[in-house]
Amino acid sequence: MNLRRYFSIIFLVLYSNITFAQFQEGADITDELNQLISTQRNAIYIPSGNYRIDAVKSVNLRNNTTLILDPKTTLTVIPNSQGSYQLFKISNVKNVSISGGTLVGDKYTHLGDKGEWGMGIEIKDSQNVSISNIRINKMWGDAIYLGTNGQDSNSNISLNNIIMNDNRRQGISIISVKKLRGYNLYANNTSGTDPASGIDIEPNNNKAILQDIYLKNIYTIGNEGSGLHSYFGFYKGSPKTIDIKVENHVDNGSKYGFYMLGLDNKAVGKFEIKNADYKKSKTSNLCLSEWNNPNFTLNLASYKSDQIISTNNDCKNFKKNKKIIIY
Repeated sequence: MNLRRYFSIIFLVLYSNITFAQFQEGADITDELNQLISTQRNAIYIPSGNYRIDAVKSVNLRNNTTLILDPKTTLTVIPNSQGSYQLFKISNVKNVSISGGTLVGDKYTHLGDKGEWGMGIEIKDSQNVSISNIRINKMWGDAIYLGTNGQDSNSNISLNNIIMNDNRRQGISIISVKKLRGYNLYANNTSGTDPASGIDIEPNNNKAILQDIYLKNIYTIGNEGSGLHSYFGFYKGSPKTIDIKVENHVDNGSKYGFYMLGLDNKAVGKFEIKNADYKKSKTSNLCLSEWNNPNFTLNLASYKSDQIISTNNDCKNFKKNKKIIIY
């Protein structure tokens, strides 16, 4: 067999299960892409180019959908006046993968001033979802939102090699999920509306799930709020154990490196941070509240700081709390 024929066969094997989409440069491709998703069983490849998305309609992912964006593909939100939108909407589905390309929101071209929920990728009540090798910039709300409509929460979610820059509310909001793996996440320059943080772990109520969450190699730069933000005030009365571990988090220039409030309740569980470097956080390394709760522990291991600890109205004097372990 000659080499030319050999490589032709390899190409057919590798790409026989991929549909190569064809879109007009600069066009609104929302309806065409949704039509492809609803009819194709193959993975869908979006070629290099600049395309527009009606994020009020959303690109709606279905079960067993794989989207591959060329590294030079950009999907840009068509400016709208809605307080809530989703460029990619992943709701109550299974086995979804999105990789590659760049998503750009309408933070600076938005047609209204209401709301804060314009999302690049919104994942609710879905299982086996992978997001990788993608850039998400300038969303009216969050780059990525992991939430629930109260149905089944999310489970087995993978986030890998994602750069999020200049989004308005958050890089990532983690509201409800069981088994989340996040690696090599960059959440930078978030600003515009509170909490304006890199990554925010914040359940909306006590029915949410925050279990088996592991984030590694996290980089947060220049966020108006915190690099890593967490608030558990709405978790009061939940019997569900919180289980969160973060390894290798570096913050540079965010207001706080790590923020954790709202634990003056009966929450059960642990939050572990290993190899954190908050020496260059803007206002202080930590903002923590007091709590009298023997059932919840915060561990900060191999923690690097410049010893600046905020004690403003939000951040209480936590040093006497035996359930906070810093070493």
